[in-house]
Amino acid sequence: PNGAARPAPPVNPDNPNRGMNRKRNWWWGALLVLLCGWSCETDRGASRAHAVSAGDSLRVVVAADAPADLVIGGERYGYYCDLLRAYCDSTGVVLSLVRDAGGSGAEASLRTVPSVRRRRKYMTLGATHYVVLAAAGEQPVTSMHDLAQRIGDGRVWLAAGFQHTRSYDQLRDLLPATELCVAADGAEPFGDLLTGAVDYLICEQGEAAMADALLGGMVTIHAFPEEVRIGLGYGPEGRPAWASDLHAWLAEWRKTDDARRLRARYAGDGFAACVADIVPPCRVVGGISVWDELFRRVGAREAMDWRLLAAIAYHESHFRAGVRSGAGAVGMMQIMPVTARHLGIGASQLFDPETNVTAAARLLEEIEAQLALADSMDAEEKLRIVLAAYNSGVGTVRNARRLAEAEGSDADLWETVADYLALMGDRTYRNDSIPYRRFRGSSETLAFVEDVAERYAIYCSNVAPAPDVPPSGPDDSPAADAAD
Repeated sequence: PNGAARPAPPVNPDNPNRGMNRKRNWWWGALLVLLCGWSCETDRGASRAHAVSAGDSLRVVVAADAPADLVIGGERYGYYCDLLRAYCDSTGVVLSLVRDAGGSGAEASLRTVPSVRRRRKYMTLGATHYVVLAAAGEQPVTSMHDLAQRIGDGRVWLAAGFQHTRSYDQLRDLLPATELCVAADGAEPFGDLLTGAVDYLICEQGEAAMADALLGGMVTIHAFPEEVRIGLGYGPEGRPAWASDLHAWLAEWRKTDDARRLRARYAGDGFAACVADIVPPCRVVGGISVWDELFRRVGAREAMDWRLLAAIAYHESHFRAGVRSGAGAVGMMQIMPVTARHLGIGASQLFDPETNVTAAARLLEEIEAQLALADSMDAEEKLRIVLAAYNSGVGTVRNARRLAEAEGSDADLWETVADYLALMGDRTYRNDSIPYRRFRGSSETLAFVEDVAERYAIYCSNVAPAPDVPPSGPDDSPAADAAD
């Protein structure tokens, strides 16, 4: 205080450099901690990169209220679905997107991320907005009050996820007497908007772009300013091992041209240009094809899953009812006239769509009975074996199973039957104990089985099984009339 010099600190005669050593040790300790942390992160990163091996399947449940997700032709489209597909394609992993089934057994679900979230419970993939669609010709409105006046007492449908937004609460307050109907998962009534059965439809902006590109005749009249975040929600065990790898990939992918093109597509700028490439003819929003009602009706009458019939029709004809193949197969299900006569159906009636589909359903049932497959047999194995017989004939598949049994293989496994179908066309293969005819069409049959089975699985994941069309009586069936 009086300006006198401070006395020097006492020096330890045993360690005169003790203070300097403490500083040096502190820096060395900090460096070791950083190196250990980097090493741990590197190790974790290496394990994350291999958490989902190439060829494995990454299963993600799509929550019922998840926006930016639309079913077109039985398959899911949307910005975030395509983003996850891009990640899986880059790692060699097969993405499995399934409908919400309570979330049991799933590592992650695609869903709306709550505004208050726990870091290890969610990963945000991006943000979007809800919009209001109306028939083409209506003028846009800017404010919520103007929108409420425009809607008035009109018929309004909205996507399920919109209920969880502040914009929904505001609109509800402004329209207390208006009935706001909630659409089912991925089944917004875009077609009803065009026919006038619905006046306004509230959906996510990417869904609006897809619907307008696919169907046309609609316009966005209002975009809600509220930002809705979409991401992955994790199960009770927290972040799965692959989540950090996805996070790192996402940071780099967002800088690429692929990311910019995907954003432009679902913002409405680029979807129309590519819709013809990704949406084949005869597909509809919210279902599989324009023949869904027919498939449901025949499926209910013949006690068969209508989605299986649709999967076969897609492979055989892309839902073209009047097509005839070079070999003479007719209609959506490509039924041969000789097969129709066996079922009691006149060849000229095969061009009738319902008769054609009914013939296919009855043929599938007859094939299963003729093959005498055990009730205890695995359903997936049974399906593939029956499909093989649908394509190649019962006798061919029966011979393949007999050869397998004679050589001690399990004839109830599709993999075994497929191997013997291929062997039946191999000139170097011989089995003198079992008579059989050479079969040269194994590659076509195997491709048919795989394509139909995989497409059927996709339809089962994305499209409701329960028929919403009452079946007609058995006497009303065209096939039944032909049989009489």
